[in-house]
Amino acid sequence: MLVLLSGKVRVERSHPDLKAALPLAELGPHQVVGEMGVLDQAPRSATVVAMEDTEALELSAEVVAQTIVRYPVVSMDLLRMLSSRLRNTDELATQMASRARNGGN
Repeated sequence: MLVLLSGKVRVERSHPDLKAALPLAELGPHQVVGEMGVLDQAPRSATVVAMEDTEALELSAEVVAQTIVRYPVVSMDLLRMLSSRLRNTDELATQMASRARNGGN
């Protein structure tokens, strides 16, 4: 997991039916990327592209787990962030479905 210290990144996802990668989010300082892989130990589900010079702090799965055990409030913060990102993804899916029904407009 990376904690962004400075800069800006875009999170995007490719799909064979799309000409270009689908942007999912733009993130900056004090936000994190890679949390899903740390939490579920599964392969990444998106690509992160630096939009400008970016510095980040890398946290291993072990450090994240130790931090959650020692500071339970961190797990609540992670759950809130994941819930927010899931809601944003749901909204994006709804918008895309609406565009597809309306002929891409």
